[in-house]
Amino acid sequence: ADTPMREFIEARVRPSVRVRTSDDTALQAALADHGHEAVRQEDGSWTVPHARVDDIGRAVSIAGVPILELSSAEGTLEQAYLDLTAAETEFAAQSPSQEV
Repeated sequence: ADTPMREFIEARVRPSVRVRTSDDTALQAALADHGHEAVRQEDGSWTVPHARVDDIGRAVSIAGVPILELSSAEGTLEQAYLDLTAAETEFAAQSPSQEV
């Protein structure tokens, strides 16, 4: 059973998947075929936002993409808190809209 804390984290921080491959082009094509978009990181790995390892693993496996690393980048409580406070700060910073 999910704990309230886990539910809070999952509601605030979308899971993502970290992938490393020896064939970037094939990876991007396979992910695009399944409606995912990968973001290249400085270390050469790719992050697939709003995705789960099972889904990405299946997609790249079907396409025969050579995978060097496939891991879940689950949200943490710290990320959830920072996300929550950033949203509140942004909301508070908006000036009241003036009606015409």
